[in-house]
Amino acid sequence: MIMKYAQVVIDAVIGDGNTAFDYVIPDDMRIEIGMRVLVPFGKTLTEGFVLGLAGETSVPEDKLKYITKPMDGFSAVIPEFLELLDDICYRFKLRKIDVLRLFVPGVLRGKKTTRVKKRDAPRGLDATTQNRVVLTEQQQAVVDYITNN
Repeated sequence: MIMKYAQVVIDAVIGDGNTAFDYVIPDDMRIEIGMRVLVPFGKTLTEGFVLGLAGETSVPEDKLKYITKPMDGFSAVIPEFLELLDDICYRFKLRKIDVLRLFVPGVLRGKKTTRVKKRDAPRGLDATTQNRVVLTEQQQAVVDYITNN
C-alpha cells in the first residue's frame, strides 16, 4: 500500500500541541515517520513532526494541504523515542510537541548554540584526587558564587 498521507504534529504555540493533522505526501517526496517537515499551517509555513503514515484519511479533500518539504534527509526522531512519546506525555502531563522538541538537538531545530571556552589555567581541584582541573567559565562562575556567599 502506498502511503499518501502523513500525520503531522505542528511545532506552533497555537493549538493543543497534541493534535496530528493529515497532510498529503507529494508523489516525488520520500517521507518517513520521525521526520521534520515544513507544512502550511494557517497562513504560514511551519515545522512539524511526522508521527504516522497512512494510505487513507477522513479529512475532506478540499481541506487537505501538501507537505512543502522535508527539513532533513533523515528521521530526526528515532523510532525508540516515538515509542516512549505517549507514556512520557501521560506521565509528566506534557504536550507531544514539547516532548518532540526535547528529542531533537537545538542545532537541528535552528537554535543558536555557543561553545563554552575553557580557561587556560586550572582553577579548581578534583575532590577525589586533589589534581588540578580546568573549569569552564560557567563552572568557575558557580564556584566563585558558592565560595563568596
